Amino acid sequence: MPEKLIGGYSLADAFEWAATLTTAITSGIYKDDAASWLQGIDLSDPVTTTLAWAEESNAFVCTTVMPDGADALRSQELDGDYYETAVPVIQLQIARAGYR
Repeated sequence: MPEKLIGGYSLADAFEWAATLTTAITSGIYKDDAASWLQGIDLSDPVTTTLAWAEESNAFVCTTVMPDGADALRSQELDGDYYETAVPVIQLQIARAGYR
């Protein structure tokens, strides 16, 4: 899904997306939220930090990935409405990871 979002699979595509997200963090849509992304991050405690990130990401399973339960996704393509709903979450999580 990220490759579809950014329009390619190359390293150049990844660099361009990173630049776009960096701008969104420093002066765009994520500017006001970015500092809060470091709350609970303690590099001297990688286990707790990793678990916090995993819990944060896992919360999207209920709100974005499977809001109607697993049965609603069986035999379904992950495009259309599903893709459109997931894209903002993908961008947010990649931005958070890059900022952290």
